[in-house]
Amino acid sequence: MESDIPVVAVCGATAGLARIGVLNDRYHTSSVAAYLGGQPGYEGQSYYRNSRAVSDGGLVTAGPQSPVQFATQTLRVLGLASDSILQAYESVFCNGDTSAYAAL
Repeated sequence: MESDIPVVAVCGATAGLARIGVLNDRYHTSSVAAYLGGQPGYEGQSYYRNSRAVSDGGLVTAGPQSPVQFATQTLRVLGLASDSILQAYESVFCNGDTSAYAAL
């Protein structure tokens, strides 16, 4: 994080970030708040968000139930797709909206 290199973590990987203090001052999510609360070194409870995926600067976190949202946020942070493409991506793969294929 100090080198401005994006860091992404999903599911159990968020515990590793919690243990080394990365989540103590950045908005984040995980499987459930209690999962991170049990990690030694974690003091970021006030930054926890009960969301599918959370992006804060170069940090992206998500729980195991949110692969589409995790991918969308990661692609956004890396600058690999426009907002309209990412919106279409979520529409297709999260909402089953086949009309959004045209935008992809």
